[in-house]
Amino acid sequence: MGRDAAPHSGGEREETIVQLRSALVSRIGGLVLLTLCVPIVALAQTPAPAPEPPPRVEVQAQATALITTGNSVNRTIGTGGELIWRPEPWVVKVKAAYAQAEDDDVLSARSTVGLGRGDRFLTARTSIFGQFDYLRDLFAGIENRSTITGGLAYKLVDHTQHKLTVDGGLGYQHQDVLDADTDNSMIGTSGVGYRWEISKTSTLSEDFRYVQAFESIDNYKLDQSITLTASITSVLSLKIGNIIRFANEPVPGFETTDTITSMALVWSFKKPR
Repeated sequence: MGRDAAPHSGGEREETIVQLRSALVSRIGGLVLLTLCVPIVALAQTPAPAPEPPPRVEVQAQATALITTGNSVNRTIGTGGELIWRPEPWVVKVKAAYAQAEDDDVLSARSTVGLGRGDRFLTARTSIFGQFDYLRDLFAGIENRSTITGGLAYKLVDHTQHKLTVDGGLGYQHQDVLDADTDNSMIGTSGVGYRWEISKTSTLSEDFRYVQAFESIDNYKLDQSITLTASITSVLSLKIGNIIRFANEPVPGFETTDTITSMALVWSFKKPR
């Protein structure tokens, strides 16, 4: 009897060890699962940090220079600046730029652009605006063009990284052109502005504007600009931009489309709220 009981006792011992081992593995697995789940649940329950408010004042100044020598001598220079002021509930923007190009000491392009705009926010996304635009570009036949518009703007997307704004309004345009009569007309205008914060050091922005003169359905203009800015230091950055200006009815003797591609060094200053 004693010889038969020993194997039976050993089998029970092995079975008990297996059960204990399984229970231990289950406990360890549950502990690991709990360890992994707790941070995930805590992260899900933690509210997302509120985006930082934009600076109260932003100032930018930029300079562009390109000189080539050899078989031909080309010089391109440009300068500009921008000021954004946010005295709530207003946002005020003033912008100006000048560009000039020479080919073999012969002036081939020169333009002066100015913009002033004020947005008065009615809600977090909706604002009324007034805007003044100025353009002088003799190589497009334009001695002076002044445009005053007013209307309504709305932020379709107001995310930390992505911002998309649309606007529309009415205005008045006065234009002096070369060898032609002065052009005055009521206009309708609409625009789209997009800004993408790619990272803390780089930003992509694009603006598109459509201007329609009421006097003729064929008299319309399209302006598009895209800019990529990458920070070099806390105050210096490199900006690459492209501007397209299209006039369906250009000044007689001139082409419909002008393009400007530039690379500039930008100095910036920001004053937080």
